[in-house]
Amino acid sequence: MQGRTEDGFYARFLGGFSLYYKEREIKVGMGLRSRPAQCLLLLLKAGDAGVERKELLGLVRTVGDDQKRQLNNLYQHMHVLRDALPGLGLPEGRYIVLRQGRYYFTMDHRVATDIGRLDDLIRQLRAEGLNGPTRRELCMAYCRGYGGEMLPQLAGEGWVTIEAAFYQRWYSRCLEELCSDLKAGGRYEKILELCQTASQLHPYDGWQVRVLESLLAMGRYKEAEQAYRDAVWLFDGGPGSGPLDQVMARYRQTPRRVSFGASALVGLGQGLAEEDVGAPYYCSYPSFQDIYRIVARMGERQEGKGLLLLCTLRGQPLRAAHCGTASRGEGPPDGIGLVAGEWAEASSRAAARKALEQEMARLEQVLEDGLRACDVYTRYSRNQYLGLLTGAGPEDAERILARLEQGWRMAGGRDMCLELAAEGIEDHSEEGAGDGEGDFCGAYQQSGKRHLAGAGHLAG
Repeated sequence: MQGRTEDGFYARFLGGFSLYYKEREIKVGMGLRSRPAQCLLLLLKAGDAGVERKELLGLVRTVGDDQKRQLNNLYQHMHVLRDALPGLGLPEGRYIVLRQGRYYFTMDHRVATDIGRLDDLIRQLRAEGLNGPTRRELCMAYCRGYGGEMLPQLAGEGWVTIEAAFYQRWYSRCLEELCSDLKAGGRYEKILELCQTASQLHPYDGWQVRVLESLLAMGRYKEAEQAYRDAVWLFDGGPGSGPLDQVMARYRQTPRRVSFGASALVGLGQGLAEEDVGAPYYCSYPSFQDIYRIVARMGERQEGKGLLLLCTLRGQPLRAAHCGTASRGEGPPDGIGLVAGEWAEASSRAAARKALEQEMARLEQVLEDGLRACDVYTRYSRNQYLGLLTGAGPEDAERILARLEQGWRMAGGRDMCLELAAEGIEDHSEEGAGDGEGDFCGAYQQSGKRHLAGAGHLAG
């Protein structure tokens, strides 16, 4: 492991906890949420510098303002810890040492950590006047050494939350500086490498935007479309208005002049073809816009048919996800820095969002089974899918909706209500964008005009 010391202990905190002595891993045989184990973690984190007793007292449960009882509880935790350590197979030496008001894991062996290395880099980065290649090297070293969220097993513990946020902020800061410098130099491959890692470590921090920009700048359009599709599923609100969509919009509006020689077309059709054409075509929302406009134009010339389909889920999980209805009588685990009501609300909203995504996955399967291979659909918002049924007319709408409703019932979709609406796309030629649900996508291009409903137009 990078940074592991060869002459002492090495503790890894980022991305999960592990402890090594030289090349041998030491299994800590106690739950990390226990107070003695957390005291051990603080001692290891402090390394050779040790921890003041008052910091350890912050982990001890107290009753009122009884400081003597609190101190006795700390001594009890230290006693439990000392009794547990001999069974871990540690090298000879004194452990849990108290000297001049500070506790040390050991003073007989060196103790190093992954976050200790990051602390050294932060001290250097804070130096005044540090710019140029030296600062870039330090930022790169920080990004390479950052292994993810600190102690994810202890998510919610107050001291862990504070420390994890600190190191994550510095990671974001270093990565932003690197991306700006690398972009100025046109080094998009390196930006892609760094931001793909960041997207895996912190998928909800929006690094997918940088990934998308880099892929588009390098002309890797197929990979960019897939990256966009994967990222859209992670964020609330659906496609249409976020940073990812803004990047895709800039890409689509940029003229691309590409010339191919005759030999360059060999095998091009094979590369553009789909691998599986047995199911309806799922695409990103910007791609759906383009497909809709093409079908609408073809319909003008060929009197073709087409139905625009809107599938909306409504019910308790959606309302809870929006308003965060909290169950009563539950409190946060020990150490969470939130009041009980806030914790219960956040927990309820997370559960509701998970339930909604499960129902949306069920609905997607219904669409996969109930639509044809020539049909197209996309995720329209948090609780909606939008479909384009080519070759179908208003006279087919009732039959199609009945088939989808039956599929939803057979799939076991009982917790949420499925609302379906269909409208012929040719009907938009004489109408503007309305206010009712019937006008959920006024994307038909009239002569000299273009109408397009935003992604949140009917979002529940």
